[in-house]
Amino acid sequence: MTIGAQPASGRASFLQFPISSYPDPYIQLDVSVPPQSTAWRAVYVTSIDLHALVPVSVVEITALNGTPVRTMVNLNQDTLAALMIQVPTVTEQNAISVTLSDVDALLNALDRLIVKKRDLKQAAMQKLLTGQTRLPGFSAASGKQNPWLIS
Repeated sequence: MTIGAQPASGRASFLQFPISSYPDPYIQLDVSVPPQSTAWRAVYVTSIDLHALVPVSVVEITALNGTPVRTMVNLNQDTLAALMIQVPTVTEQNAISVTLSDVDALLNALDRLIVKKRDLKQAAMQKLLTGQTRLPGFSAASGKQNPWLIS
């Protein structure tokens, strides 16, 4: 697939954002498609001209009879305006935003709780290993023999 021309006062690329190891804009893409299959690829376009044409050519290199088949696709504002895209209402968008904010707050609270529990565990281990704290039944005052002492 090849992007034939850049839109006036804009840019068309197969990559949404430039990547250092690829040319910018990235306008040529080789795609292998198995027989009886389809392939699609997004084209990212920015332009101040709402009616700018972005020709994308698709060439089938090996057709059944050995001759290349060429297809030309044009994307413009008129073509895109005919598409039906469902967008949530403002009320739904606000509800989604509130829900995601609540989930984010819950995850942050859980992260803080995990850190707190880890700190408590570490403090308890330090007190037990240094002898500052003794478990019941393992002190000399209890009168019981410490099973961990080797005589």
